[in-house]
Amino acid sequence: MNLEEFTRFAQSQGFKCLPNGVFGTYRGYPFAASFKDRAGGIAVVSLSVAGKARGKLVREVKKALPRGCTFVLAAAGRYTLTCAAGGEGLDRNFISAMNTVVSAFREANLVPEEKCPVCRQECCNATALMNGAYVKVHKDCVEQMSAGTMARAEQAMQGNYVTGFIGALLGGLVGALPAVFCLVILNYYVALLYALIPLGANYGYRLFKGKLNKGAFVCTLFSSIVNLFTEAFLMGYVQLSAMLLEAGRELPTLGYAVRFMTENSDYMTEHLIMAVIFLALGIWIVWGQIRRTAVHDVRDAGAVLSSMVVNGEAPVNAAPSGDGPGGPDLA
Repeated sequence: MNLEEFTRFAQSQGFKCLPNGVFGTYRGYPFAASFKDRAGGIAVVSLSVAGKARGKLVREVKKALPRGCTFVLAAAGRYTLTCAAGGEGLDRNFISAMNTVVSAFREANLVPEEKCPVCRQECCNATALMNGAYVKVHKDCVEQMSAGTMARAEQAMQGNYVTGFIGALLGGLVGALPAVFCLVILNYYVALLYALIPLGANYGYRLFKGKLNKGAFVCTLFSSIVNLFTEAFLMGYVQLSAMLLEAGRELPTLGYAVRFMTENSDYMTEHLIMAVIFLALGIWIVWGQIRRTAVHDVRDAGAVLSSMVVNGEAPVNAAPSGDGPGGPDLA
């Protein structure tokens, strides 16, 4: 069975078919499925239920499934059913496997979560893809949440690089203070603290309303490097000043300090190497935060809206692409 045939089969069952997957409710249990075009066709189905996860249930279901099908506990309350073509074909195996799983859920009193994940209230009137699971929701909650996400994304895209960069410089400077304090006051060098520089820069960039796209990472990276070398120079200047004052001499001029550090670069080089290593750690953490730009938020909000089916309404379909549902991978 190929993707087109699986799509026709899913539509014949009344399921919603979209480019990012197949969504539906089978005997009262919402599910999301993706199609993988290999080995005659494979359907990967995600089902979520309320109640404690049970390993015994998984083992019993595995024994009763058709040949070519597997069943695993993917996370607390979330199960993954994988159906292959097997001997009867993917369509028959899919129906047989779903019947087996749903019957096992009912015997174990595992029912779909009745509370909307947005407002945590019952009496849901729709189903939608939320956080990688197809669950019961309130139509108004999903629409309000998606509208709020798009409004925040639009506001974030109207930020300013200049004010954001100024904020990143100031935030990075604040992030550098713990390392300076430890070295100057406690006379103890803690290289790990340099990871705070890009974290502070990222916070400052957001606080000063910088534009939240991939340019935010460039500003954070550059400001972190500037702050690192500025902090390294200042600490070197403080230590040089302490040495000269202890010897009964005057405070050094900036030119003298630069010449001294250049001529005695071995210590500074070792200091910077350790600092750069942990600065890179902080930048890696920041990249994980920044890469989810406003564009990603709008895309995810659109995926939630498009997957929603209101109770009693016929689903509006579009051809699935086989890439699987948006958000976290169901497989």
